Amino acid sequence: MSADPTPNPNDSDFLKRPNVQRHLRVSEALRRWDPIGVYGLGEDCPEDEYASYELPVIGRLNAGHSRERIVQYLIDVQTQYMGLDAPRDLSKLEQIVDELIEFWKQTRSQS
Repeated sequence: MSADPTPNPNDSDFLKRPNVQRHLRVSEALRRWDPIGVYGLGEDCPEDEYASYELPVIGRLNAGHSRERIVQYLIDVQTQYMGLDAPRDLSKLEQIVDELIEFWKQTRSQS
């Protein structure tokens, strides 16, 4: 039996590029934020539920916006676009944004 000819996506030079890694990190962060709770549904959850918010977050990170401005943007998304209540506890959202900002600083010099 011969080996599977399908390339391993983890070996992709494209996926290793810093700008792609940053985009993937934002996507992962928004799935962890998950204000509507779709990612708690198991395998039936859509991979792109929050994809429309990725580029605005990336733009804010690229522009060097503060933690407070990025957190406020995501709160506005949650309350104005999704029609949900504002989060009672901001600690999870702040931690996610802090991680993104730190990752952005670390990878910024690599691009």
